[in-house]
Amino acid sequence: MRTLAALLLAFLLTLTARAAEPWLKPNDVVALVGGEDMVALAEEGWLETLVTWAQPKDRIRFRSLAWEGDTVFEQRRDLNYPTLETQLDKMGATVVICQFGKMESFAGKEGVSAFTEAYEKLIERLSGQPKWRMDLDGMFNTNSGYYLFDINGYEFVKLSLGGVKLAEDRLSGGRKRRIALVLPMQFATRPKRVELQHLPDLTPRNADLDSYRKAIRTIAEKHTAMVLDADYLGPAGGGQASFVPDYPTCDGIHLQGMGEHSLAYLGLGEIMVESLGSKLEFGNGKALDDLLPGRVMKLYNMIFAKNRLWFHYTRPQNWAFLAGNRTNQPSSRDHLDPTKRWFPEEMEQWLPLIEAKEQEIWKLASAPR
Repeated sequence: MRTLAALLLAFLLTLTARAAEPWLKPNDVVALVGGEDMVALAEEGWLETLVTWAQPKDRIRFRSLAWEGDTVFEQRRDLNYPTLETQLDKMGATVVICQFGKMESFAGKEGVSAFTEAYEKLIERLSGQPKWRMDLDGMFNTNSGYYLFDINGYEFVKLSLGGVKLAEDRLSGGRKRRIALVLPMQFATRPKRVELQHLPDLTPRNADLDSYRKAIRTIAEKHTAMVLDADYLGPAGGGQASFVPDYPTCDGIHLQGMGEHSLAYLGLGEIMVESLGSKLEFGNGKALDDLLPGRVMKLYNMIFAKNRLWFHYTRPQNWAFLAGNRTNQPSSRDHLDPTKRWFPEEMEQWLPLIEAKEQEIWKLASAPR
């Protein structure tokens, strides 16, 4: 664990963003969006653990909407599964942290333009950007007021004079979420283990990936989004991670192995928390590795358990019977009253379990240190 202390110091030297004050605010609801890396980051729970430890009284909630295989171009779901926008609205998300670009970079540099266009459209969806906008240059201005055109310019709603701002707030829900874009990590070298020598060396693709990382920075600037550079495993972070003898990937892309996997995502959490402006203080001058067997680890285990509850709530084992194409089956309905569906009501029983676990988490994190 002593190597971890040295690694954490290296993290602090390679941070790419610092904030004057925490970017995450009290009572924020943070949604994690992306592909397999973000799924793993959410499941491991280290980002949430470190944020909760750094801002214990802010009661920040984390909810994963990440899904294996998601790209900026498509987020495939089962029949009638709610859209990302619907889920964000339902959970009251105020912040979205998303990561894309690694798998999309297989299209090469010529795919950057399409990637940029698709990512910007996705950000508009995630941010809660109004469906309606004002075209001030071409706006109708009559004696009775202004007209607000929709984004395609085909329909309009009449606004009373001075009511433009009110209408814009009403049509947008009065909300615009903060967005953070996580830069994809570099492709890794081929694992050294003999049984994995058949895997290709993907590091030559890092040249293409750099083009996508640059594009993401440009997108973030355009949309006033935070940039989080999690690439401590690549050149930006000093090369191969020093805390494991062999880069722990199963394919040069995705991390693997429970111990190595967890430790790696602890590193990602450390970088992201510091980049978000949260100040990590572990108390009594102790380093993080000294506290892992104690309260920090207990907090982590609570958060890990809470995230499993959330997983079961958002990914039920039989979606077809819940809201898909099997809702008319007898087993999807009450055996005494066929007009009543028991499954949807039963699924909502996960929410108080999640809330109870979060109360435990906040109580532990807020206790004197």
